[in-house]
Amino acid sequence: MTKLFKYLKQSWVAIFTILILLALQATTELSLPTYTSNIVNVGIQQSGIENATIKAIRESEMNKLTTFMNDSDKEKVLDNYKLVNKDNLSKEEFNNYKKEYPVIKKESLYVLSTKDKDTIDKLSDILSKPMLIVYNMENSSEDNKTY
Repeated sequence: MTKLFKYLKQSWVAIFTILILLALQATTELSLPTYTSNIVNVGIQQSGIENATIKAIRESEMNKLTTFMNDSDKEKVLDNYKLVNKDNLSKEEFNNYKKEYPVIKKESLYVLSTKDKDTIDKLSDILSKPMLIVYNMENSSEDNKTY
C-alpha cells in the first residue's frame, strides 16, 4: 500500500481535482429532480406563479380582497403593504414608482413592504382564498353579461 502512495504522491493535485469534480457531479445530479419538480409544479401547474402574494396591487382591488378577510388577516395584510400615491410620495419617489407601475398616475397602489420569506408565505395563504373568490365573482358576472 505504501508503494502505491509513493506513486500517487506525484499526482496528488490531479487526484484531489478528480475527487472534487466527482462530488460536484453527484451534487448536481441529485439536485436535478428538485429542479424538474419545480418546473412542473410552479412553471406548468401554477403558470409560473410561486405564491399568491402580490408585489403591487391597485387600491380598489385590495379593497375587494379585504372584503373577504377576517379582521386579523386584514390587519396582517395591510401591515405588510404600503399605500402609495401622488400625495404621499416625493417627486423623485413618484417618478421611480411610475417607471415600475405606470398605473400609479391614475390610481393609488398598495406595494408590498416586506421581504421576509415567512411573512410572504403567510400573506400568500391569507390572500389566496379572497383572490379566488373575487376572480370567480368577476368572471361569473362577465359570463352572465354575454348570454
